[in-house]
Amino acid sequence: CYPLAGAEGVIGVLNLTTSGEDAGIRRDVDAVLREFAASAAVAIGRARLYEAVVRDPDTGLYVRQMVEFLLDGEVRRAQRFDSPLSVVALRVGVDPQLEAFGVGDHEIDPARVGDLLRRSLRAQVDLAGFMGDDTYLLVLPETDGEGARVVADRLAADLSPHATVASVMGFAAVQRGPSERTPHLVARALLALEEVVKAGPGVRVSCPDPTGR
Repeated sequence: CYPLAGAEGVIGVLNLTTSGEDAGIRRDVDAVLREFAASAAVAIGRARLYEAVVRDPDTGLYVRQMVEFLLDGEVRRAQRFDSPLSVVALRVGVDPQLEAFGVGDHEIDPARVGDLLRRSLRAQVDLAGFMGDDTYLLVLPETDGEGARVVADRLAADLSPHATVASVMGFAAVQRGPSERTPHLVARALLALEEVVKAGPGVRVSCPDPTGR
Protein backbone atom coordinates (compact mmCIF):
# COMPACT_ATOMS: atom_id res chain seq x y z
CA CYS A 1 0.00 0.00 0.00
CA TYR A 2 1.21 3.45 -0.91
CA PRO A 3 -0.53 6.34 0.88
CA LEU A 4 -1.49 9.39 -1.14
CA ALA A 5 -0.39 12.02 1.36
CA GLY A 6 -0.92 15.71 0.72
CA ALA A 7 -0.92 18.93 2.71
CA GLU A 8 -4.30 17.99 4.21
CA GLY A 9 -3.14 14.52 5.24
CA VAL A 10 -3.73 11.13 3.65
CA ILE A 11 -6.37 11.46 0.93
CA GLY A 12 -6.22 7.95 -0.50
CA VAL A 13 -4.23 4.75 -0.86
CA LEU A 14 -2.64 3.11 -3.89
CA ASN A 15 -2.92 -0.64 -3.36
CA LEU A 16 -1.13 -3.25 -5.50
CA THR A 17 -1.40 -7.03 -5.19
CA THR A 18 1.20 -9.46 -6.50
CA SER A 19 1.12 -13.23 -6.80
CA GLY A 20 3.38 -16.10 -7.76
CA GLU A 21 6.70 -17.38 -6.50
CA ASP A 22 8.32 -13.97 -6.78
CA ALA A 23 5.54 -12.20 -4.94
CA GLY A 24 6.62 -8.79 -3.82
CA ILE A 25 7.73 -5.57 -5.45
CA ARG A 26 11.30 -4.98 -6.54
CA ARG A 27 13.14 -2.09 -4.96
CA ASP A 28 13.34 -0.08 -8.19
CA VAL A 29 9.62 -0.57 -8.87
CA ASP A 30 8.84 0.34 -5.28
CA ALA A 31 10.67 3.66 -5.72
CA VAL A 32 8.70 4.41 -8.90
CA LEU A 33 5.39 3.62 -7.18
CA ARG A 34 6.23 5.84 -4.23
CA GLU A 35 7.04 8.68 -6.59
CA PHE A 36 3.82 8.05 -8.51
CA ALA A 37 1.78 8.10 -5.28
CA ALA A 38 3.38 11.39 -4.26
CA SER A 39 2.65 12.95 -7.67
CA ALA A 40 -0.92 11.67 -7.63
CA ALA A 41 -1.48 13.22 -4.20
CA VAL A 42 -0.22 16.59 -5.46
CA ALA A 43 -2.45 16.40 -8.56
CA ILE A 44 -5.53 15.51 -6.52
CA GLY A 45 -4.78 18.33 -4.08
CA ARG A 46 -4.46 20.84 -6.91
CA ALA A 47 -7.71 19.64 -8.47
CA ARG A 48 -9.49 20.06 -5.15
CA LEU A 49 -8.00 23.54 -4.74
CA TYR A 50 -9.12 24.47 -8.26
CA GLU A 51 -12.66 23.32 -7.50
CA ALA A 52 -12.66 25.31 -4.28
CA VAL A 53 -11.64 28.45 -6.17
CA VAL A 54 -14.01 28.20 -9.15
CA ARG A 55 -17.05 26.75 -7.35
CA ASP A 56 -19.33 28.59 -4.96
CA PRO A 57 -19.23 26.61 -1.69
CA ASP A 58 -22.95 27.04 -0.98
CA THR A 59 -24.49 26.24 -4.37
CA GLY A 60 -21.77 24.08 -5.94
CA LEU A 61 -22.08 26.22 -9.09
CA TYR A 62 -19.38 28.30 -10.74
CA VAL A 63 -18.52 31.60 -9.09
CA ARG A 64 -19.33 34.73 -11.08
CA GLN A 65 -15.81 35.27 -12.40
CA MET A 66 -15.57 31.69 -13.65
CA VAL A 67 -18.96 31.51 -15.36
CA GLU A 68 -18.25 34.84 -17.09
CA PHE A 69 -14.84 33.53 -18.18
CA LEU A 70 -16.44 30.39 -19.65
CA LEU A 71 -19.22 32.47 -21.20
CA ASP A 72 -16.62 34.58 -22.98
CA GLY A 73 -15.38 31.47 -24.77
CA GLU A 74 -18.94 30.55 -25.74
CA VAL A 75 -19.57 34.07 -27.09
CA ARG A 76 -16.47 33.86 -29.26
CA ARG A 77 -17.48 30.42 -30.54
CA ALA A 78 -21.03 31.57 -31.31
CA GLN A 79 -19.69 34.55 -33.27
CA ARG A 80 -17.14 32.47 -35.12
CA PHE A 81 -19.63 29.84 -36.26
CA ASP A 82 -22.69 32.11 -36.35
CA SER A 83 -24.49 29.83 -33.90
CA PRO A 84 -27.10 30.83 -31.31
CA LEU A 85 -26.27 31.43 -27.66
CA SER A 86 -28.53 32.65 -24.87
CA VAL A 87 -28.03 33.69 -21.27
CA VAL A 88 -30.73 33.43 -18.60
CA ALA A 89 -30.57 35.48 -15.40
CA LEU A 90 -32.59 33.77 -12.67
CA ARG A 91 -33.52 35.05 -9.23
CA VAL A 92 -34.92 32.70 -6.65
CA GLY A 93 -36.63 34.26 -3.65
CA VAL A 94 -38.80 33.14 -0.81
CA ASP A 95 -42.51 32.93 -1.44
CA PRO A 96 -43.95 33.72 2.00
CA GLN A 97 -46.88 31.37 1.40
CA LEU A 98 -44.61 28.40 0.77
CA GLU A 99 -42.13 26.79 3.11
CA ALA A 100 -41.13 23.32 1.95
CA PHE A 101 -38.15 24.34 -0.16
CA GLY A 102 -36.36 26.48 2.37
CA VAL A 103 -34.25 25.61 5.36
CA GLY A 104 -36.34 28.03 7.39
CA ASP A 105 -39.41 30.20 7.07
CA HIS A 106 -37.39 32.93 5.39
CA GLU A 107 -34.47 31.06 3.88
CA ILE A 108 -33.80 28.97 0.79
CA ASP A 109 -31.19 26.25 0.78
CA PRO A 110 -28.78 27.34 -2.00
CA ALA A 111 -27.39 23.82 -2.29
CA ARG A 112 -30.82 22.52 -3.29
CA VAL A 113 -31.25 25.29 -5.84
CA GLY A 114 -27.81 24.54 -7.31
CA ASP A 115 -28.58 20.82 -7.49
CA LEU A 116 -31.92 21.43 -9.18
CA LEU A 117 -30.32 23.71 -11.78
CA ARG A 118 -27.62 21.16 -12.58
CA ARG A 119 -30.22 18.43 -13.04
CA SER A 120 -32.44 20.65 -15.18
CA LEU A 121 -29.76 21.74 -17.63
CA ARG A 122 -27.93 19.76 -20.31
CA ALA A 123 -24.88 18.03 -18.87
CA GLN A 124 -21.55 18.96 -20.51
CA VAL A 125 -23.31 21.63 -22.58
CA ASP A 126 -25.01 24.27 -20.45
CA LEU A 127 -23.30 26.23 -17.69
CA ALA A 128 -24.66 27.61 -14.42
CA GLY A 129 -23.10 30.15 -12.08
CA PHE A 130 -24.01 31.94 -8.88
CA MET A 131 -23.88 35.73 -9.19
CA GLY A 132 -24.72 36.56 -5.57
CA ASP A 133 -27.89 38.03 -4.04
CA ASP A 134 -30.02 34.99 -4.91
CA THR A 135 -29.21 35.48 -8.60
CA TYR A 136 -27.99 32.77 -10.97
CA LEU A 137 -26.65 32.95 -14.51
CA LEU A 138 -27.35 30.16 -16.98
CA VAL A 139 -25.41 29.86 -20.23
CA LEU A 140 -27.22 28.00 -23.02
CA PRO A 141 -25.07 27.27 -26.10
CA GLU A 142 -26.85 26.47 -29.37
CA THR A 143 -30.03 28.02 -27.95
CA ASP A 144 -31.78 31.04 -29.50
CA GLY A 145 -34.12 33.49 -27.77
CA GLU A 146 -37.17 31.31 -28.25
CA GLY A 147 -35.30 28.30 -26.93
CA ALA A 148 -34.25 30.31 -23.88
CA ARG A 149 -37.89 31.10 -23.21
CA VAL A 150 -38.69 27.37 -23.30
CA VAL A 151 -35.84 26.66 -20.85
CA ALA A 152 -37.03 29.45 -18.56
CA ASP A 153 -40.57 28.07 -18.55
CA ARG A 154 -39.28 24.58 -17.78
CA LEU A 155 -37.10 25.82 -14.94
CA ALA A 156 -40.03 27.69 -13.42
CA ALA A 157 -42.06 24.49 -13.59
CA ASP A 158 -39.20 22.52 -12.01
CA LEU A 159 -38.91 25.01 -9.17
CA SER A 160 -42.63 25.31 -8.44
CA PRO A 161 -43.34 21.78 -7.17
CA HIS A 162 -40.56 22.14 -4.61
CA ALA A 163 -42.76 24.68 -3.18
CA THR A 164 -41.08 27.39 -1.94
CA VAL A 165 -39.89 29.72 -4.22
CA ALA A 166 -40.90 32.63 -6.25
CA SER A 167 -38.64 32.64 -9.29
CA VAL A 168 -38.26 35.30 -11.95
CA MET A 169 -36.08 35.23 -15.05
CA GLY A 170 -34.82 37.51 -17.74
CA PHE A 171 -32.79 36.46 -20.75
CA ALA A 172 -30.74 37.76 -23.63
CA ALA A 173 -29.51 36.12 -26.83
CA VAL A 174 -26.18 36.93 -28.42
CA GLN A 175 -26.45 39.44 -31.24
CA ARG A 176 -25.21 38.91 -34.76
CA GLY A 177 -21.86 40.36 -35.66
CA PRO A 178 -18.61 40.82 -33.75
CA SER A 179 -19.79 43.74 -31.61
CA GLU A 180 -21.35 41.65 -28.83
CA ARG A 181 -19.13 41.27 -25.76
CA THR A 182 -19.60 39.12 -22.69
CA PRO A 183 -20.15 41.99 -20.20
CA HIS A 184 -22.81 43.48 -22.49
CA LEU A 185 -24.60 40.15 -22.87
CA VAL A 186 -24.61 39.57 -19.10
CA ALA A 187 -25.78 43.13 -18.49
CA ARG A 188 -28.69 42.71 -20.90
CA ALA A 189 -29.79 39.50 -19.18
CA LEU A 190 -29.60 41.12 -15.75
CA LEU A 191 -31.47 44.19 -17.00
CA ALA A 192 -34.20 41.93 -18.39
CA LEU A 193 -34.36 40.26 -14.98
CA GLU A 194 -34.76 43.59 -13.18
CA GLU A 195 -37.56 44.60 -15.57
CA VAL A 196 -39.40 41.39 -14.68
CA VAL A 197 -38.86 42.03 -10.97
CA LYS A 198 -40.27 45.54 -11.29
CA ALA A 199 -43.38 44.14 -12.98
CA GLY A 200 -44.42 42.90 -9.55
CA PRO A 201 -45.76 39.73 -7.95
CA GLY A 202 -47.17 37.03 -10.15
CA VAL A 203 -44.65 37.45 -12.95
CA ARG A 204 -42.54 34.30 -12.94
CA VAL A 205 -40.87 34.15 -16.26
CA SER A 206 -39.71 36.43 -18.47
CA CYS A 207 -38.73 38.88 -20.82
CA PRO A 208 -38.12 38.40 -24.46
CA ASP A 209 -35.02 40.14 -25.71
CA PRO A 210 -35.93 42.45 -28.61
CA THR A 211 -32.45 42.10 -30.08
CA GLY A 212 -32.38 38.32 -29.68
CA ARG A 213 -31.96 35.95 -32.60
